[in-house]
Amino acid sequence: RPSGHANPPLPIPSKDFPAPRVRLHGFILDAALVDLIPGHDPHPVNATALPPNLAATFREYEGDLYSGDPQQPRLGDVRLRWSTVPPQEITVLARVDGGRLTPAPDSGVQLGDRGLGDLLPQLPPRPYGLWVGRVIGWLLAALSVALLLRAWKRGIDPVLPLTLGAALMLMIPVLLWVTFDPWLGLGLLALLLIALGTAWWRWRRPARETRETRET
Repeated sequence: RPSGHANPPLPIPSKDFPAPRVRLHGFILDAALVDLIPGHDPHPVNATALPPNLAATFREYEGDLYSGDPQQPRLGDVRLRWSTVPPQEITVLARVDGGRLTPAPDSGVQLGDRGLGDLLPQLPPRPYGLWVGRVIGWLLAALSVALLLRAWKRGIDPVLPLTLGAALMLMIPVLLWVTFDPWLGLGLLALLLIALGTAWWRWRRPARETRETRET
C-alpha cells in the first residue's frame, strides 16, 4: 500500500459469540470460563439450510458465510464462522453461583486439561484404594450388626447384617449426591431402599417361621 495510507476502520468490529449455555455436570459455565476451554475445530455451515432472508445475503465460502463477493472483498462485508470444542476431559476451578460456575477469585489457572492437584498443589494427594476401604467399611458395619443381633439372641442371619450394613453405608452418600448429581443420588436411594426392604424381610422372617412352627 502507498506510504502514509491507512485502511478505514471496519464499520462492524470483529466479535466472538460463545455458546450461552455450556453445561458441566448440570452447571452453566460462565463466558469467561468457556473462552478458556482449549482446542477449537472449524464447524462448516450448510448454506442450503439457510432461511430465504439469510440466503439472499450470505453465501458459503470456505465453510463460512460471506455477505459479499469473496473474490472482490469490499469494506462492510461480513464473514461468519463457527467452531466447536472437541470432546475432552477438563478440570475447572470455579465458584458456584446459583446454577452457574463463575471464575474463582485470586486464582491464576481457572481451567485446563490437567489434574486438580496441578491447579491446587496445596491439596493433599488423592487417597489410594478407595473401593477397598469402602468394602472393608461395609463388612465392618455388617459385623457390627451381626454382633448386635447376636446380643439380642436372634441368631445370625448372613443376609440381614449385610443388607443393614449396606444401608448404613449408603445413607450419607445418598444425602450428598442427591443435591449434587440428582440421577446418581436417585440411583443410590433406590439401592438404599432395596437394602432396607431386604433387611426388613429378613428381620420378619424368624417371627413368621416361629408362628408357622407353632401352628403345625
